[in-house]
Amino acid sequence: RRVLFRSPQFAPCDPADLLRQVAALYGPNHPEVAWDLHLPEATVAALWDGDMVKRALINFVDNAVEAVEGKGTIQLSLSLEGGALRFDVTDDGAGVPEADRDRLFEPYFSTKRKGTGLGLAIVRRIAQDHGGDARYKPLERGSRFSLVLPKAAGK
Repeated sequence: RRVLFRSPQFAPCDPADLLRQVAALYGPNHPEVAWDLHLPEATVAALWDGDMVKRALINFVDNAVEAVEGKGTIQLSLSLEGGALRFDVTDDGAGVPEADRDRLFEPYFSTKRKGTGLGLAIVRRIAQDHGGDARYKPLERGSRFSLVLPKAAGK
């Protein structure tokens, strides 16, 4: 059961704009969620497949919306981490049970009744295709999922 992926098409893109687009997709449809967007003051450019990175962010946000059950706070942020850029999607939901944390990015693993278990596996694959990493961090309340990508993935 192999999922077929297309190869990334690297082109210049604006990471902050990708995050703004994702926030704009969700905000109107989830009025009881408080959306908190944090972007760097200076414009940052990257060489990525913007559509793939946006898909990864959407997968993170889908999980966050489900985690807060439609009402809570979801923070979307973009920051510099060394020579890379880091997107964080943080929610104040119930969090991930400790027993499930090591398997979050495995294909076909899901904690949801209707989940396929592919969302986070796709995020990891997109991160790897860009020379980056996908991470999970449990918080005192909720979760933080991060996508860390080098500014120039195609180099």
